[in-house]
Parts: sequence; C-alpha cells; structure tokens
Amino acid sequence: MLQTEFDYGLQDICLVCRTNPLCARWNEAIGNVNLPTHRIQTARDTRATGAVQLATAHRVKGLEFPAAAILDASHGNFPLRVAVNAADSRLDRELTLRRERSLLHVAVSRAKRHLLLCTRTEFSPFLKPMLEAKTREPAPD
Repeated sequence: MLQTEFDYGLQDICLVCRTNPLCARWNEAIGNVNLPTHRIQTARDTRATGAVQLATAHRVKGLEFPAAAILDASHGNFPLRVAVNAADSRLDRELTLRRERSLLHVAVSRAKRHLLLCTRTEFSPFLKPMLEAKTREPAPD
C-alpha cells in the first residue's frame, strides 16, 4: 500500500534517531513486526533495496530520501540533554546548542518530499523556527 500510494519503495524511507542506542531500540522494535531495516552506520553504507533505512542524525548528513521520519524529536534529544549538561561554561553551552540546532536541521532537511516528526513528550524548541522558515519558502515549480 505504501509503495502504491506514495510511489516509494521501503529503501526510500529513512528513520532518523538522535543516538545509536535509540536506533538499536527502533531496529529491534521494527524487526519484531517483520519489517526489513538497514542500519546506515558508515559513510560508505548504501541503501539496501527492500528495507527501511535507519540511521542517526549524524549519519544522514549529505544523504536525501523521498521520505524521512525523525524519531523522538523531543526537547531531551534535540538538544541532547547530556551534551548541554556537560558544557562547562556559558560559551561552551552556546556552542553546544548551536551544534545541536544544526544537527536537527540536518535531520529535518533529509526529506525531499515527506517529513514526519515524532515525539513522546514535547517537541524540540528548535523545531518551531525551522518549520516556520520552511513554510515561508516559495513552493517549487
């Protein structure tokens, strides 16, 4: 149904996680429903035909997919709470927040046609300005 309705193969869909442990949990959960997945773990990994792609936000940099879902785009993942808490100074905290915002932007911009944002709690505070800016862009011809 997905392939017919959206003209996508499973390999055209990427599920993006913030961390490797989160990717591992999603990979296991998806495997439990017998949906094939392919973990993109290195820059040399290529898309596996017939499998949903699964990768961290760091790994998808430079890649594009017709459809992407950011899994758990929540406040505790973007920015990653432990990264912000580890900042020793105000400047270090600001740099960490800038990197975290940039990483979410990378993840969000991997979707060429369809983007799904998921969370169990409140969405990341970085999302609202990104999505507002995106809606102001002119529609492609």
